[in-house]
Amino acid sequence: MKDYIEFSPLHIYQRRANKPAGGMGGIDVFKIAQKGVTLESLVFSQDMTDKEMDSTVIEKYKQEVGEIFRIGNFITLPTKNIETIASTLQVTKKPIMVWFYFEGGEWNKSIPTIDNNHVDIYAPTTGRHSVAAVDFTLYEGKKALIIEDSWGPEYGIKGQRIVTEDFFKERNFFAAYTMNFKFDELPEETKPKYTFNNDLDFGQNNNEIKVLQDILKYEGVFPVNTESTGYYGAITKKGVGEFQLRYKVVDSNTSSGFGRVGPITRKKLNELYS
Repeated sequence: MKDYIEFSPLHIYQRRANKPAGGMGGIDVFKIAQKGVTLESLVFSQDMTDKEMDSTVIEKYKQEVGEIFRIGNFITLPTKNIETIASTLQVTKKPIMVWFYFEGGEWNKSIPTIDNNHVDIYAPTTGRHSVAAVDFTLYEGKKALIIEDSWGPEYGIKGQRIVTEDFFKERNFFAAYTMNFKFDELPEETKPKYTFNNDLDFGQNNNEIKVLQDILKYEGVFPVNTESTGYYGAITKKGVGEFQLRYKVVDSNTSSGFGRVGPITRKKLNELYS
């Protein structure tokens, strides 16, 4: 049986970028977690209002405990792609943060439905909510995710809901998951050594890509708790893109060649790892 550690949502929520406004953004959560989150047993957060959480004083030593549990990086996944979410759940065995927008009546069901095809994600009356995708299944012949909802056990089916592919494709706008804690990162002596001789791109499957994934793990932009498969999928493409931005191989994620190992990226890889 794996150990379970309960972290304090209050310690995250107090540090949100939009404070004192309610709610917070998805990427903001992960950036805060990169600085560390203390334990729920030290900073209790259940059944508290926003005002109570914002006014709680967290002693310095309790915050410092949280620094032990910093995450090294996080992976964002393509939006509206339920197959990528399902395959990532299967490979990593980790829950995935997925965000949805909706009208209130659409979400307040065990199985959310699309009742209005013209919901504006930015409208003040539109709900925007993050949940944890924990498994995948088929529901009445449709691909579906099983999610845990922070609204509590009185919602859905004891706090769980089924989100079918049609709702996911229409209303998902963010998806990401944590890779590893800082203390799980690979030590210096495991630095890969390899010389790349070929360009690599999405959809390919070979041993060079397996080595590439090992290097991306070492760089902290690929999950360390998963096997290097040699398949160049969405997570590998994202990791290559982050590597390119880190070493200024490309200017942005809209640059030509972003996420692809072409001659310039290959030269940088060989410079660092040959």
